Amino acid sequence: MPTACEMSLRVLNQSSRMFRVRFSLRAFLLLLFIASLIGSNLFTAWQLGKVREENAQMRKELGYLVVSDPTKVNVVAVPTYEDMLWRWRIYVPQGHSLWICGSTRDVPQIGVTDSYSSATLTEGEYLLTAAIRPDRHGKWQLTVARQGGSASFGFGGDDGTWIDEGLGWESMQAGTGTTEVLDPDQLPGVLLRVRAMVKTATGSMSSPSPTTKGVLVWISKR
Repeated sequence: MPTACEMSLRVLNQSSRMFRVRFSLRAFLLLLFIASLIGSNLFTAWQLGKVREENAQMRKELGYLVVSDPTKVNVVAVPTYEDMLWRWRIYVPQGHSLWICGSTRDVPQIGVTDSYSSATLTEGEYLLTAAIRPDRHGKWQLTVARQGGSASFGFGGDDGTWIDEGLGWESMQAGTGTTEVLDPDQLPGVLLRVRAMVKTATGSMSSPSPTTKGVLVWISKR
């Protein structure tokens, strides 16, 4: 028959084993909770990153202007899905007043031309639209419009015949797909360059060099 001392030792051993089991279960549950919390946070961060990427892509496709540098000119193209119509959102930094310039003849492959008309473009954010449309007399003209005003640039002589003859054209529009940043002290910056095609001796179409008919829209320092 076990003595009282032996009985006490048995009770103490059983209590110790029960404590170890309980302590291990609590630790396991605590670790499980911490792991679940970390996993949930990581999954939420991944979802937020994915949503940000999708929103950024959607903003690009819709032509939202994200001003990455408020000291520079920021330009992004806005989709129009309409023939001979182009649109931009443009930000002009504080302390700067620019010219919006247009030409409807002798469009070079690079750079700008010396023959042009212009209108002011003061500091602020604008929705800028350029469109080739007939005027009230049925003659083609380029109109560049923004909030608060517009400027029209007529086609002289036979400069607009490429439109009537349907020769086609090649074009470059600034800010397509992403915001383009321009230093206001290093302008001009071309917004739109449309160069009319011509027929070659073989009947194919090509864009001539160095200049051709078309339209040119750019911003320049005043």
